[in-house]
Amino acid sequence: MATPRRLLPSLSLLSAFEAVCRTGSTLAAARDLDLTQGAVSRLIQNLEAQIGVALFMRDGRRLVATDAALAYARDVAKALDLISRGAMRVRSNTG
Repeated sequence: MATPRRLLPSLSLLSAFEAVCRTGSTLAAARDLDLTQGAVSRLIQNLEAQIGVALFMRDGRRLVATDAALAYARDVAKALDLISRGAMRVRSNTG
């Protein structure tokens, strides 16, 4: 049975999450995504609210990825890469 689309996080939420895990901070992720640090922080909060799991421990202004976040980040990175490669394949095969 397929997951209802309303339960699937948006690409913007997943991209922000992946970028924070990959770069290690909301500031670096914001630079990578050409967003503000506040926007990235809100995207992370929205993702956590949507899936109902705290992905990061808050240490002052610093985010520390949980073990669950690190495992999820590996899956999300693979999925985003697959989507990107698929888009590139479609673009190169138009005609």
